[in-house]
Parts: sequence; structure tokens; C-alpha cells
Amino acid sequence: MNMSETDEVSEEILNAANAAFSNLIPEKSKKFYELTYRKFMKWRERKQCRSFNEDVFGAYFGELAKDKKPSTLWAQYSMLRAMLVNKNNIDISKYLNLRAFLKRKSDGYHPKKSNTFSKEQIIKFINEAPDHVYLLTKVVLVIGISGACRCDELYGLKLNNMENGENIIITLPNTKNKTSRKFVIPAEYVDLCRKYFALRPPALESSRLFCNYQSGKCTKQFVGINKISAMPKTIATYLKLRNPQEYTGHAFRRTSATLLVNAGGDIMMLKRHGGWKSSTVAEGYIDESLSARKDIANRLFIDKPSTSTSAVIDTGSSQLSLNKDTSSNNTYDKSVNIIGDNCTNCSITVNVFQK
Repeated sequence: MNMSETDEVSEEILNAANAAFSNLIPEKSKKFYELTYRKFMKWRERKQCRSFNEDVFGAYFGELAKDKKPSTLWAQYSMLRAMLVNKNNIDISKYLNLRAFLKRKSDGYHPKKSNTFSKEQIIKFINEAPDHVYLLTKVVLVIGISGACRCDELYGLKLNNMENGENIIITLPNTKNKTSRKFVIPAEYVDLCRKYFALRPPALESSRLFCNYQSGKCTKQFVGINKISAMPKTIATYLKLRNPQEYTGHAFRRTSATLLVNAGGDIMMLKRHGGWKSSTVAEGYIDESLSARKDIANRLFIDKPSTSTSAVIDTGSSQLSLNKDTSSNNTYDKSVNIIGDNCTNCSITVNVFQK
């Protein structure tokens, strides 16, 4: 068999290959990818362009840049790149001038982000807002912040994603990054969540977790994603916060990440908590953290000289040195007894804590 015979591919194989390659486009947002591709192809037809060279894409994105934000341009570029590889076997990521143009458009641009709630504001809302009106909102708030949840993750939660035993454990099976996440509801809010779940009407057609709540009762209507995304604004309005419209559906996730970092969480902990694969996003939260800014300020302007004294305890065959940092109020018990028979080349560390 010669090479030309092996290069021949049947129509059946081509159709199978096209079907397989079409699955490379994310199913959840496939319609947006296809819409972006159709818009470009129609523009190309109007301009009577037959080529797919870099100049064509430069002209196209140049027009888009007149009224589109840099974040939108990058989203359009990403979707169009995937579709062109899939349908036309063209890789526009090789067009370096095009990428340079998009990067230049991003210079100085800061995307608008949702405002976040403080721990005090969260506690105030949960403790003071009346349950007969806001019980559902409280439960969504607790779950959303406990798991750093996106709106679509909250919307997609089902009964079988929740383990309601001694603790309430929730698993997010289908996240944006194709990985599952598991988290626990804080003990002080378990009863609040169970109060809502107990009101769930029996024999509902769906196993979705959140059903509508009005006047102290749950109905058979399920909560939509738009209502979930509007809940941060509802909370901000109740608390009389400034610009409540700036508390978007992403507020629960951003609040969760910010609270974790303010409590001393590092990048690895934050990435595990929110399911982020990229450190860039995690580092962004740390940059905006109030505790991180305070730590930097303290390191720059507050100098705490550390002087220490030491005491040596003779244990017969070995010695133990206790160091005291006089910049703190920590003290050690002078009656410490150490048994160190036959010890050679040993290092002993004693951590002394003051209550």
C-alpha cells in the first residue's frame, strides 16, 4: 500500500472526526462560541475578505475596540481562536501583532469588581434580618461564603450534593475548572440552614436544593440564577450600604476569598478553597487584602527591637538553653526539668505560650 492510499480518508471518518473535535468547545458556553464565530464570518463576508491572514483580524478587532472593553476583546479573541482551530484549522495565536494590539488596549485598564462584605456586616445581617423574609437569603449567603461559590454553582446545587449528618457537608461536583470542591457549613449556622431545609415541600419534581421562600414558607417554585445573583444587592440594601448595586452575584465568592486572606490564609490555601488553578487570581485577592496592606505598613514603619536573654539548665549529660524574647510578655517556668541522659548533638526546642 502506497502513501497516497493511506492518506485517503472516508467520509465516515471525517464526520466522526468533526464530531469529536466539536466536543473541544465547552458545552456550557458553546452557543457563545458559535455566535462569536458567526459574527466574524458575516463581517468577513461583508468586507469581501477571502483570507484569514493577520491583517484581516487586525481590522476586525480594531473595529471591535471602538466600543468594547479590553476584557471583552480578550474574551472574543479566545472564543474565536478556538472556533477557527476547530472549523478552519487556523491558529490565530501565532499572530503576534494581533496579541500585541490586544495587550496595548489593556494597558491601564482595571476591570470593575464586585464589592465585598465584612465579617461584621455578615453577622449583623444574619442576626438582625427577620427570618420570615430573609431566611432563604441567609442560607444562600452562608453556603455561598462557606464554599466561595459562584452563582451558577449555587443554582446547580441538589439535595444529593449535601450530607446532612452531624455536620452539613456540601460538594460542588461541576465547577468551572472541572474539579469538585467540598466544604463544611460553620457549626453556628447549621441550625439556620436546617430550619430552611425543614420547610421544603415534600414530593417536589426536582432535587434542586433551593426552592422559593415567601412569608415564612417554601413554595414548589425553584429559585432561578437571576434571583441568586441579586441576593448580594438585597443584603447590601438591608444593611444600608453605599452603592448596593455594586454588590453583584460574584460578591459571595469574592467575600469568601477576602475573608480567608484577611484571616491569614496563604495562596495555596486560597487556591484550594476557591478551586483556582491560576495563582494570578489568588494573588489578586492577597493584593487587595486589608491585613496584607497592614502587614506591609507595619514592616515599613513600625520597628520592634527584639532583645533576648538566655538561661542554661544543666541536665547532667546535656544542657538546654531557654531564650526569652523581651519584646513580648512571654515567660518561661524556671522549674522546668529536662532529662537528657546520653544525648549527643541534640537540639531541643521548647515553645512557651502565654495565656
